[in-house]
Amino acid sequence: AALPVALVPALGALGWPVLDGMPTLLLAGLLFSIAGHHYRSAPHAVAALVTVTVGVWSVAAWWAPLALFALGQPLVNGLLSLLMALAALGLERERAEPLTYWRQPLQGMAGLLFALALGGTVLAALAGDPGLNLTMLLVLLCITLFPVSLFCSILF
Repeated sequence: AALPVALVPALGALGWPVLDGMPTLLLAGLLFSIAGHHYRSAPHAVAALVTVTVGVWSVAAWWAPLALFALGQPLVNGLLSLLMALAALGLERERAEPLTYWRQPLQGMAGLLFALALGGTVLAALAGDPGLNLTMLLVLLCITLFPVSLFCSILF
């Protein structure tokens, strides 16, 4: 199941239609999620989150072609980071006890995507991107997201 996660972006970079690989990414993410639920293991949760992230990156790269695959998508990285940080915070409740194995992977992926969003924003600002207003908005988003990720790291 890990092979499609690595191959879809590579084939997309070579010019293959990325949307043709989405069913395999969906199946891989589903397999990782089912295995993670069965074994209650964090590595399966990480694999499922990486599959979701690569799928979103692939669709974003198909929508608007870019030079850098992960760093060239600061808006996507910022939004994914925000969603994952909020999901990790949502798993703090007592009712989410069976899903506690997702907290650490969500927190780690949120931090990684936060760093990628901040790095992509800095690269866009240094490259003199014409959408500098959007770049400044992303910097603000990353700054406001920092306390959420810091709060998550303090709790765990």
